[in-house]
Amino acid sequence: MSLNDTVARISGKSEVHRLDIELDVNTEIYPVQKGQYYAMVLANSLTADGVEEFDLFRHANANAPGADTNMSGGSNLIDQYEYVMHGKIFEDQLQDASNDKEGQLLSVFISFGGLLMSIKGKFKDLKELEMDSRIYLCLKKIGWFDNKKRVLSKKSL
Repeated sequence: MSLNDTVARISGKSEVHRLDIELDVNTEIYPVQKGQYYAMVLANSLTADGVEEFDLFRHANANAPGADTNMSGGSNLIDQYEYVMHGKIFEDQLQDASNDKEGQLLSVFISFGGLLMSIKGKFKDLKELEMDSRIYLCLKKIGWFDNKKRVLSKKSL
């Protein structure tokens, strides 16, 4: 669904926990297409060691001539994905009032500077996403869905 000329709302279901996901994407920066498969990661840090502080300017200049070789800090998620956003969890809603909290459905809402995301799934799969937490979303294309064969085709992108 297109919200305007530069933002599209994509929706899908995760393979692992069967989470329902809706995400606003800036299509001027990262074009999306129907039938495309994506790998998505939600993380509280972009660094391999889990340190929450990440200096994008320092990271971008780490390979510049004359740069301190200790600046790169090793592998970072930002290097492994094509589209990265930083946001905040602003709302969560427990769907039913049964006594078994682990089996209840939870919806989590995240804002990435006005681009919104909703994730709905079992409480046990989403309980680590805490209100007011800062979070990174990392996204990359991994293949196409062939509707005739009903399979994922990992074509070179």
